[in-house]
Amino acid sequence: MPRDLAKVLVLRQMAVTLLVALGLWTVAPPQHALSFFIGSAFVMINWVLLTLSWSWVLGKKSIALATSTIVIKYAIFGIICVVIVRLPWVSLGWLVGGISMIIPTVLWLALRPLSGEKENNS
Repeated sequence: MPRDLAKVLVLRQMAVTLLVALGLWTVAPPQHALSFFIGSAFVMINWVLLTLSWSWVLGKKSIALATSTIVIKYAIFGIICVVIVRLPWVSLGWLVGGISMIIPTVLWLALRPLSGEKENNS
């Protein structure tokens, strides 16, 4: 079930990302839409890697492995963030907007039942 939820979250994040980025592309300069898309894609990739790495770490049940996975993953993501922010055409506000789009996606997943599931009111 958790992997199914992760897949649904990623699919919904993709839908929200494409919808907002395409809408933004029509009303704002392209670098704003691209910055938004990069921020949202960054969160999506982070979510996928988080899901995969934690299923692997929990299968091994090693504290050292968990700690090193967390440290290495966030060091790499920190470096990537610095590189992205230093690009001259990236708009920081739209990048942060893309990163924060995970919040409405998670709320969408939490508030709407998955298709095919029926609520149990007993």
